[in-house]
Amino acid sequence: MGKDYTVKSLAGFIKIIHEMEQKKTSLSICEEYINNIDNLKKHYEKAIPNQRNLKYNTETLGELIKFYDKMIDSYNDIISHNSSNKKITPNYRFYYRGHYDKDKYTLVPSVFRGKNWAKEDYYYHEMIVRCANQFQNSTHLDRLVRMQHYGCPTRLMDITSNPLVALYFACENFGCEKCNHSNAGEVIIFAVQDKQISYFDSDKALMLSCLAKFNKSEKMSILDQVKPHIQEFSKNANNTMYDDENIEKLYHEISTEVPSFKRQIFPNDLITPIFIQPEKTNDRIVKQDGAFILSGLSRNEIQSRAKLEALCYKKITIQNKSRIKRELEALGINKATLFPEVDMVAEYLKECVQRA
Repeated sequence: MGKDYTVKSLAGFIKIIHEMEQKKTSLSICEEYINNIDNLKKHYEKAIPNQRNLKYNTETLGELIKFYDKMIDSYNDIISHNSSNKKITPNYRFYYRGHYDKDKYTLVPSVFRGKNWAKEDYYYHEMIVRCANQFQNSTHLDRLVRMQHYGCPTRLMDITSNPLVALYFACENFGCEKCNHSNAGEVIIFAVQDKQISYFDSDKALMLSCLAKFNKSEKMSILDQVKPHIQEFSKNANNTMYDDENIEKLYHEISTEVPSFKRQIFPNDLITPIFIQPEKTNDRIVKQDGAFILSGLSRNEIQSRAKLEALCYKKITIQNKSRIKRELEALGINKATLFPEVDMVAEYLKECVQRA
């Protein structure tokens, strides 16, 4: 009989795989990555204070960054606080995002890139018109998830709860012609308090997903209302209608999906990115341990990026990408397992034949 093993961490598991692996390929690089992840998790209590390393000059972002910084402080509270003279430490989850070329990649959702921001409502409506059968009886968020699945620009950003999945995406070039194949990849780590994670059917997820239906002018009008009404949007004397027509339109859009939704939209919720734990409605989300960051209103790409950069806990540079892909292959992480669609499996098999 073979030797029995006991493991207490992913790093330990990698070491065992290394012992069992008969190929010449070493798993030392993958092991180093997992050790790094494990060490970061051991110091999770420092995650929130360390995650706000904005790599921007505040003069570039001006008043909005200062304003948003204050809201982050109030939104996150303190990592530990006193209650009856006892220190309470919140629980965290870790999410990861990997990308192939750290020098080319910017941390923004696809709909905020280039000209896409002015065309979000166009993408949303045209996808539904042209592919009506794919979007029947679905929520706003369901539609965005499906659009994201097929490569349409959305305000969603894919993340995963599995660090090895993120590592794979940092090593695999998915048709990025501008990416430099010799450049390092990168894995971005987000440390998120449990209370900051929303489920697919939460009010916050509903509000932000509804924004995709609004044109640029309407969204900018709503954004203009945020600062003067940071506590709550103003209503008429009878509390039956919002003073601003676009806020009122947003409320009605929300209530079409959830009729019981209260007339209480907090401005801060419309501009703060949230982490979404989605329904496991398709095989790709299941295989990739997928989740999403759903971005709120921003005036441009720079502002959107600044908000997401403020949520980063750590960034790990990934080199020797071809070698790491072989190591991940030994662990059963490859294109066919992460993309279970027939066309992707066929593409993976052709690549295997070419490598043989």
